[in-house]
Amino acid sequence: MLRRATVFLCLMFVLTACTVRLLPVYDEALYSGLDAANVKAQTLFSAVAGGSPRSAFGQNAPAYNDTIGTFAALLTRAQSRPQPSIGRRASDRLMKLGTVADLCAEIAPPGEGEPDCLALVTPYAIAEIVEIVEILSKMRDRHKAAGLGALTTEGFVNDYNISIEQAMTVEAALQD
Repeated sequence: MLRRATVFLCLMFVLTACTVRLLPVYDEALYSGLDAANVKAQTLFSAVAGGSPRSAFGQNAPAYNDTIGTFAALLTRAQSRPQPSIGRRASDRLMKLGTVADLCAEIAPPGEGEPDCLALVTPYAIAEIVEIVEILSKMRDRHKAAGLGALTTEGFVNDYNISIEQAMTVEAALQD
């Protein structure tokens, strides 16, 4: 009996010393980049709060370009983050389950091929950044073509706030 207890204790020490990572490592630059880009976006929203006529688009064009470009660069960074191989294998197995595959299809970035369910976290965060780029691009295009009304601006801001909060929450959760 003492021998089994000793073996069990030794096994527990060995297993607790091992760590298996299913999610990508926390990327401080990505998180701080999202934070800085959020400041740019909120500054842009402040400039057009209450609406903005089409004639004022030229004043805001550099802010649109800077903010959209910053989020596009962050998207590239998020997509190029190395994924743990064990996480990839777990994802591949999960994708064979119908319910999980359906869930992953809902959160996969649009137009990115097969749904990816890598621990559910990374593709979801990437999808939120894609959504942010799309929201800002639609807002820019609408402003350029017809101006922005107060309600239209508020709608874009609300959609953006939901996406940025989710993206930043997911990235912050990766921090150890």
